[in-house]
Amino acid sequence: MEIIKGKPIRIVKSSIDNEDNVDIDKYIPEELEYLKCFITSVLSGHDSSRFCRLKIQQFLEECVSYGKSHFLIKEIDQLLEELINQMLKKINDEPFENDPKNELNTISLEFVDEELKSSPHYYALTKFEICWCNVRLALSDLTKICNPLESSLFKSSSGYTILDKAISHFLRDSVERKKLYEDIETGLLALVYRYRSGNKVNFCQLYNVVEMFSCIELFEQFENKLLEETSRYYSNLSSEHLKKSSFSECYRKFNETIESEKKACLYYLTDESANKVIEVVKKELLFNNCENLVNPENLKLLLKNNDTDSILLVNSLYVNTKFNQLLFDNIFTSSKDICNEIVSLYLNRKNYDECHSFAEDLNNYQKKLDTLLKPIMKSSEYIVRLNNFWTTILNKDDNTIEYVTLSLAKHADELFIEYSKEAIESKLKFVLHIFQYLSNKSYFEQCYRNMLSMRLLYHKQLSEVHYETVGMLKQECGVNYSCKLRDVIDFYERSASLLVDFKDALNDLNFSVILISQDSWIYKKINITKSPESYESFENAEVLEGKAEEPDLTNNKLGGDENLNLLLFLQNRFGNYYLNKFKKRSIEYYPQLGSAELEFTFKGKTYDLQLSIFQAYCLLLFNNYKYVNLKHIEDVVNSDYNEALLRNHLALLNSLPTPLIKFYSESIDFNTCNKNDYFELNSDFHHSDTSIDFRPNKQDLFRLDMNYVTTGRTFEDLLPYIESTIVRYLKQTLEASSVTVFKLFSKNPNFTLTRDQFNKVIDSLVSREFIQFNKTNKEFLQYIA
Repeated sequence: MEIIKGKPIRIVKSSIDNEDNVDIDKYIPEELEYLKCFITSVLSGHDSSRFCRLKIQQFLEECVSYGKSHFLIKEIDQLLEELINQMLKKINDEPFENDPKNELNTISLEFVDEELKSSPHYYALTKFEICWCNVRLALSDLTKICNPLESSLFKSSSGYTILDKAISHFLRDSVERKKLYEDIETGLLALVYRYRSGNKVNFCQLYNVVEMFSCIELFEQFENKLLEETSRYYSNLSSEHLKKSSFSECYRKFNETIESEKKACLYYLTDESANKVIEVVKKELLFNNCENLVNPENLKLLLKNNDTDSILLVNSLYVNTKFNQLLFDNIFTSSKDICNEIVSLYLNRKNYDECHSFAEDLNNYQKKLDTLLKPIMKSSEYIVRLNNFWTTILNKDDNTIEYVTLSLAKHADELFIEYSKEAIESKLKFVLHIFQYLSNKSYFEQCYRNMLSMRLLYHKQLSEVHYETVGMLKQECGVNYSCKLRDVIDFYERSASLLVDFKDALNDLNFSVILISQDSWIYKKINITKSPESYESFENAEVLEGKAEEPDLTNNKLGGDENLNLLLFLQNRFGNYYLNKFKKRSIEYYPQLGSAELEFTFKGKTYDLQLSIFQAYCLLLFNNYKYVNLKHIEDVVNSDYNEALLRNHLALLNSLPTPLIKFYSESIDFNTCNKNDYFELNSDFHHSDTSIDFRPNKQDLFRLDMNYVTTGRTFEDLLPYIESTIVRYLKQTLEASSVTVFKLFSKNPNFTLTRDQFNKVIDSLVSREFIQFNKTNKEFLQYIA
């Protein structure tokens, strides 16, 4: 039954003072009877419009003024007790039709819901509700009328109210008929179960009865049983969902269930009680099942399927709870597993040509973490977790460090080739983002410096991206870290400026020289050539020097082309020019690292050939000779001759299905021939492309040991990283003890730094005015701003 509240009747208060005393007792019986009839009519729910409320109020005011308040209260109390007790006795659990004379049954029949009749103790619950609603409505009306009586007594300490007196009768009845009220409580819980099961209920009825239970001190008992039933119901429901549904479906269903329960509770419970119920619901659905719902394996599946909605939903379910940190822990644990799988997949193939897809996969995962976790975590916590995440993955072991660092360096080197100018900026930022988590940054510097050197020697140029990358590394790690990279660039730029001064001797040849400082050269012993693995077949073969099978050499000499001699002349002249310009410097020439472009016309077809210098020597000789052997080339190039490298480079000219050059004796090749075996241009040579690159692979130009285990832990190579780490730390702290700074390296798993080495680094930084000792205590170091 729903109560509709109307505006209160405004009673205008008026009185006339009588000069003569009136005998009030003479009028009380008649007026009191009138008042009792009014109260009876209101409590029974009958029409009370025939009564004059103003008259009743004036009577009460007169009684108060003549000191008859206690008398009236006693009379009203007796009447209320009699009437309310009569109404309470009509409350039972019998069907409405069984007792037509029962007024509560008559009223209930008007509101009966056939769907709810099967609910336990529905009849007692409905009659109790109607009884309470009638009393409450009547008492609301009586309180307005009896206001003069109440106001008079409020001035004293009696504290009398009509409502409190009426409720006391319900309270006494609940004690006397305990079984009936337990049935009503059971009926309430049955209605709660009905709405949770998706069946129809009357929330207004729930509200009215729960309100009365609060008034008669039964609510606490009801609330305890409600919480017990809630725990039991949702415990069973969660088990059922977890058995039948996927975890993403469970998140959705549990969220919908919590929201539905929250909405329903607010219909009939106070905010405080509703919160208690919701906490129990969350406990049974979420908290008790937390280990399953946020299990790393389950989260891993969601992350792999890019189901961000489910992850955000489960976070919203656990937000502001003690389980929220567990969720974050497990998300990062799952993410580590996924990223380790990604890295392992690439590491097993160890194909550095996949560096761009590798970097893209890492970048995509970083974006996923930013999308999922950055908005829902504290910024400081996210940064700490992210640092631990990438540091653990990228520095898992030596093999991982080697592959990640080399791939990242190669990716940075080739950014300008693979991506548009607009995309390069974000890609480069990610390279620097990942770079900060590498435990051995000096190894990255070595790798990237190697890439720069290869690019200069192989392609003769650097891009703006290389300049920008070196600049960002300088900003990140300091001048000492990037100085050798900067030297590579400086010598490259110096090469270009020197050639401008040297151009008067170039004639028609496009001659260029790349200068590389030996101090910044990645290979410390550059003058000692290390034979690559691909040369083993030659070195292990039994090559016998002696008289070879010779062709007819009568007309072997063809002409007097001077291009080869001019090339050698320019090389020597540039060397002399450089030494004359820079008196205190030395220069060494490494033709095995150079390259040449030749235009080759054969049988009416012109080819553009990309060659190594050794290959160019050989082909230029064919301008003067029909047949050539290794001895010819040795005589021409003199000190530049390196037979192992020469054989390897010329083998590429002899390797195509229809090779460019072939041996006079078809049974030999460059791995088995001796110096006197002749070879010639292949008259059957043809190629579908007009531009052919015969140069060794870019990686083969450098047979440098870049293995991390052998190169990653020397003090000399780590020095830039050590210095930059010290300066950056003091820049943040401004001052720190030398012991504290030393501890930054003492526990580093990638290298061991002795105290003596550390002291030398500190002295060097102090002398170069990057840092200084505290003037009063030299045990403390200070950053120089």
